[in-house]
Parts: sequence; structure tokens; C-alpha cells
Amino acid sequence: MTAGRALLTGLIDYAGLFPPAGLSMAEAVQRFAVYRQGPDAWLLGRFILPASRLGEYHACRTARGRVDTWPLTVLIGPNTVADFRAVARVHEAHRVDGGPGSVAACDVKAETAAAIRQARTLAPPQASLAFELPTQGDTLAELLPAVKDVGGAAKIRTGGLVPAAVPSAGAVASFIWACASAQVPFKATAGLHRAIRGQRALTYAPDSPVAVLHGFLNLFLAAAAARALSRAGTDAGRAVAELEAILSRDAADPFTVTDESVRRGADAWSTEVLSDLRASVALSFGSCSFEEPVEDLRALGFLTTQS
Repeated sequence: MTAGRALLTGLIDYAGLFPPAGLSMAEAVQRFAVYRQGPDAWLLGRFILPASRLGEYHACRTARGRVDTWPLTVLIGPNTVADFRAVARVHEAHRVDGGPGSVAACDVKAETAAAIRQARTLAPPQASLAFELPTQGDTLAELLPAVKDVGGAAKIRTGGLVPAAVPSAGAVASFIWACASAQVPFKATAGLHRAIRGQRALTYAPDSPVAVLHGFLNLFLAAAAARALSRAGTDAGRAVAELEAILSRDAADPFTVTDESVRRGADAWSTEVLSDLRASVALSFGSCSFEEPVEDLRALGFLTTQS
């Protein structure tokens, strides 16, 4: 496996149902089907949908005739028990006759250790869990041990439809460091359509507000740095500052991508490091666009015959 493949395989979970794209189920399903048949299909991860729309998903896919099974990430809403029951029905249908979707992961908002443990009890055993946790004060550090105990991951929201929804580079750095220190992997969602940090429109409307948005490559390479800093026993203050610097770098710093490594300035990440990163540190990110991340990766030299 090359460095590009190690970093990017299955990186992008498709969230076309969600803002700012906000596609219908039929259109989101159609696009995901097309992406899965295209030359960049290896970048795709899971199809993301709320538990409340599992029935709509099933009807939409089966209406298209004989279909293959897609890996799903299901978002669990406030009605936790009912949503997990819906997930269990999908799991059973897949077990019996294959079905058009297999629940690979469930994402849950959780504010207490008890809620984290309950989710593990309710979720199908084979489904991985990611928990969107409060990030204010000491709550994150207090809950990460419970996430680790149930074999789950943390989840960070890195953007939204208004500038205030975009966390600072320092806040994201602190989240990444907390996860690295607790040895808990994480995934990300929202505001990560583009590879590199920069000022962007928050929606597709002509009068959209703009903000400086995080880049998904900045995020994942900061996570790789956090793993190394944690293993080296780096002081928390210094580590967070280094991660913030990586998150804040913009398009002025180009990448060099080879079979053996990804380089940016004085920093280099080997294929081995990037494989470890994706397996156990930074898992994936959700995006309502697949074209935009691919467009950036191609422009940056990641999507070559060597990747």
C-alpha cells in the first residue's frame, strides 16, 4: 500500500442527506451508487443517514431492483431506544436475506457515562459506536474513559451553517490531544469539504455566510502528530500548540506525495504511520459532498496512478 492509499482509503463517509447539500433520499442514493462505480470509489466509506429514515432508505434502494449491500452509519436521535430498535430490524433483515444496507456504525450524542454504556447495550454487537461528546470544560476528558471502556470512538463537529458553529483551531487541537491521551480514536463531521484550511462559504446559497473552515488533511495529519507526541510523553501545552499550528496551515504550504510518504514542509508521514493513523486514531470524516474533497485531493497530487 502506498502512502496515499494508506491515508485516504475509505476516508469519506457520504452525508448527502444533510445540510448544506440536503438532498432527497432518492438523489443521495443515486449519487452514492454512481460514486461506488467510479474510479475514486476507494475513497468512499459509509452512507450516513438518521435512524428515523432507515425505512425510507430501504424502500428507495429496493425500488431500484436487485442491489448490493452498502455499509451504513446510522445517526441515533433523542429517542435512543426506538432508534436502536430500528437499527436492530435492519441488522436482522441483513442477517436473514442480505438486504440493501448493513449497519456498520452508530453515532450517538452522549453527555454521561451512563448514556455511553446504554448505547453499547442497545447497539448490535457488530456495529461500532462513535459518541459526540460535550467539549466544554473537563467533560470531554471525564467521558473519554467510558468511551474507551465500550470500545467506541469520539466524534467532533468541525463546522456548521453559521460562523459560530466552526470551532477554533485551538479547540480542535485540544479535542485531538484529549483523544490521543486517552487512546480513543475519533471521527469528524461538518465543514470538512475541503482538504486545506481556508475561507469558504458555509452553504451553497449565493448569499451564504463565510468563515475560515478546517481542512480534512490538516485534521488527519494533526491526529498523526498527536499520536507521535503522546507516545513521546510531550507536555500537554506544547502538544496542543503544535497541533494547532498544523491545523492552521493553509494552501501556502504544498504537499509532496510519494509511494513511501506524505510530506509537507519539514513534516513527513510514512505509509506505516498513516496506516496506523487510519486504523486506530482518526477513522473517517462525514461530508455532504464527495466531489469537492476529491477535487482538492486531485489538485494537491494525491490522486495519481501511484496513490
